[in-house]
Amino acid sequence: MSDTMWDIEPHTEAKHDILRRYLGAWFPIMASYVASMGGNRLVYIDGFAGPGQYCGGQDGSPVIALKTLLQHTLWADKLHLLNYTFLFIERDAPRATHLENLLASMNRPPNVAVSVKQGEFEVVIGDLLDSLQRRSKTLAPALVFIDPFGPTGFSMSLVQQILHHRTTEVLITLNLHDLNRWFLSVPERHGEVDKMYGTQRWRECLAISDPRSREECLKQKYRDQLQIPGTRPPRDFRMVNKHNQTAYYLVYVTHHPRGLGVMKDAMSDVDPSGSFEYSDVTNPNQPFLFGSQFDEMHSREYAEDLRMRHAGKEVAYNKLKSATEEHPNYRGPHLTGALSLLVAEGKVEPSSPKRGRGWPAETRFRFLPLRPSQ
Repeated sequence: MSDTMWDIEPHTEAKHDILRRYLGAWFPIMASYVASMGGNRLVYIDGFAGPGQYCGGQDGSPVIALKTLLQHTLWADKLHLLNYTFLFIERDAPRATHLENLLASMNRPPNVAVSVKQGEFEVVIGDLLDSLQRRSKTLAPALVFIDPFGPTGFSMSLVQQILHHRTTEVLITLNLHDLNRWFLSVPERHGEVDKMYGTQRWRECLAISDPRSREECLKQKYRDQLQIPGTRPPRDFRMVNKHNQTAYYLVYVTHHPRGLGVMKDAMSDVDPSGSFEYSDVTNPNQPFLFGSQFDEMHSREYAEDLRMRHAGKEVAYNKLKSATEEHPNYRGPHLTGALSLLVAEGKVEPSSPKRGRGWPAETRFRFLPLRPSQ
């Protein structure tokens, strides 16, 4: 281990797996969207890029992002038609140099531009956004990955400025463990926390003595600040270790309903039976685990939820799918499973028969009324 590189932690590997899977879906989805809008460029920004490599040779997030694009199965089919800009920002000069040399050794086509900026995330991105504003331009469709070591260097005002660009998404590592350990107990550092939250309302959480309740309060105050006009409600995923303790939260904000579905799919593909589990804790009293072993349980729960919600009504399939994409807990397979159960039990009547794994887009589902005893 050195100051430039370090050993990778299990939770970091899990986080990288989620990032890899999400980008694997994000690149083709956004490529189609950009092409439909007459554009030709996608942007990926890593705000705390690091050296790009760990002591054991594992890839860091910058290399993962670049490889996910260049090795994508759809690269030759359609992804190669766009231009891509990868911007990696790293404060530490030796780490930035190591990353630059590492990326220079990777073959890439001329339509994939890579830039390493040595400096503070707040300054580099702030200057970029200010420059765009002066020229009355907007940021090209982008995913901004904000993955700092601690809770400083990414003020809420900057995050909100990023999100005011309507084709931009952010994925933030929110490390409340370090925040609580190094900042909340030191009044002199509360001003830094104010910048991170963009408000002093987080201080209301200090009166809470129960650690888990305080953590939930701090997370919610942060989510509240991310809710700006035009964005979907922020979604957070708690990364839990084998002792059922929070490692950190991944907080995701997008303008597009489909983004949440893609992120949930990315997390569900990561095996929850290993060192870490991934649970949606929008409701902290009922952790919601993702994984194939939980799908049947979730489908049954979702079936009951849908039945209670739509009893006596006829609902379009596309409306059910859209609602599922935005649901904090359930995913597409849960909807398919739920509808299959309800149809098999005679509680729902589809206008069209099932085809393969689902129903035709034009299908309508008639939910039978609940009986008095139900």
